[in-house]
Amino acid sequence: MLCLRSFCFNGSEFMHELLSSCPVLDTLSIRNCGLHETDSLVITATQLKHLEIDMILSCEDHCLREKNCKIGIYTPMLKSLKCRDHISNEYSIKDLSSLDEADIYMEVRKSYFEAAEEDVLIRFDWKKEFSMNVKKLLGGLCNAKSLTLSAWFVEVCFKS
Repeated sequence: MLCLRSFCFNGSEFMHELLSSCPVLDTLSIRNCGLHETDSLVITATQLKHLEIDMILSCEDHCLREKNCKIGIYTPMLKSLKCRDHISNEYSIKDLSSLDEADIYMEVRKSYFEAAEEDVLIRFDWKKEFSMNVKKLLGGLCNAKSLTLSAWFVEVCFKS
């Protein structure tokens, strides 16, 4: 098991180098990590069975920024995926043919809200972008035998 917490990935090659040096890694947890000098993170691991992602943010000068990130997951042996992140991040998931369980909790960053008198609104153009991100992620989870989705995930996916 490898657990990365409050870590800033420097450049786009870091994760590839790390995972290639751990070819039999079966559990990976990434919590409150940032991306520096890149906006993308690619997780490619042929033996990985359990993956947990809990917030990936962009960081500049070692400060977290509200910039959308792109996360790619290519793990053919993955059995379980837990993902808690911002709905504005774009996930690309391929070859999860072994996936048994997915627990997806996506939320909208507070900076995307516009206050209205009685309700909280999200700008239409952002909601459209979020909807595309959500549908792309959902398409990658089609083999999951058990799927748990957050309310925001479902609302953005089906009300847009």
